[in-house]
Amino acid sequence: MGMESYNIMLLAHNVSIVKKHEYWGLSNYSDMSENTIKKAINQLCDCSMKENEYVFKDIIDVKVYCENNYFQGIETRGCISCLEEGIKRFYELYYKMNEIIPIHVYVLDQRIDIHNENELYDTICNLYSDKINLFKRQYGDEELIVSSGGFYNEINKRKKWYYKIFHK
Repeated sequence: MGMESYNIMLLAHNVSIVKKHEYWGLSNYSDMSENTIKKAINQLCDCSMKENEYVFKDIIDVKVYCENNYFQGIETRGCISCLEEGIKRFYELYYKMNEIIPIHVYVLDQRIDIHNENELYDTICNLYSDKINLFKRQYGDEELIVSSGGFYNEINKRKKWYYKIFHK
């Protein structure tokens, strides 16, 4: 995860985050099959980037985790440049996924309860406050509606001389 992004995990109820040396991992898995969850994700997401990786509503990168062909959870990554819009779209994904399988939300390895998107936005801003401030000092307040994976491509494109001429 780079300077431009924040992560939110959606884990099946019986799955938890465990520390494995300096990395994290997931323990246990749900009773929902990998194929069932992938069908649901394919219907919700815009495109598939690689196996188990998708994009939701153009700006939320989604990675599905499974073990033994059963669903464990979803890692989502949004871009700080469009934090407010990203939280709205994440909450939509959370709501739809929670209709398919009961899930818990984790931010920075902490389980959080969310009741609405404003509460989630405030939580993300609080937990990622240092990173958000650093990001704004580096890139300013301009809102780019892009995924975290597409952020640096967009920044590089905007630095080109011809972009500056045609997009004033």
